[in-house]
Formats: sequence, structure tokens, C-alpha cells
Amino acid sequence: MEPLDGPHETRLRQALDPTPEAVERVVRRALAAPRPAPVLRLLPAASLIAALLVAAVLLVRPLPTRRPAAASIETVGEVLVMRPKDGPVSIVSSGPEPSSPTGTLIVIYGGGQ
Repeated sequence: MEPLDGPHETRLRQALDPTPEAVERVVRRALAAPRPAPVLRLLPAASLIAALLVAAVLLVRPLPTRRPAAASIETVGEVLVMRPKDGPVSIVSSGPEPSSPTGTLIVIYGGGQ
């Protein structure tokens, strides 16, 4: 077997055969009173609490108020009646011809009018 002379071998010997001062230092630290937790350990908890508060504020905030309808549209038989809040009533009828089962009606809202 070769002799242990390299730098790795020296460190291995020091680890396997510590000095009495090193043993005393390790035992003293192990038996010492516990140190307070560093502030960095509380950082994840603080960020979680902040995220929960933001979520609670977003869920509890009042919903936007709805504006009243500008018009009501209803059908009576084959007649479509549109009653705006202000203005004349419009009546759409299929006329005297027989009605078809399909059709398209386009209602254009005046953009806030």
C-alpha cells in the first residue's frame, strides 16, 4: 500500500481524527441555546400573507353598477315590439304574407344614445 502524503489524504486524516479543540467547539455549539430564526425564513410567509390579502380585496370589492336598459324587445305572436326608454315604439311585423320559419333581424344600438 502507498503512503498517504497528498493534500486529499491530509484532509481525510484531519476529518477522521479531529483535534481536541475542534471537538470542543462542535460540542459547545451543539449544547448552546438555540439561535433565533433569521428574518429570511419569515419572508415566504410574509409574501403568502400579502398575496392572500390582495386576493381578499379583489374578491370583496363592489361590483360595477349596471346601467338600466335603454330599450326592451318582446315578441307578441309574429310581431316584434321594441320599446325604447325615450322615443317612439317600433313595431316589426312579417306582413300579410305567410311567415317563413327562418329569418334574420339586425338591431343596431346607437352607442350610448
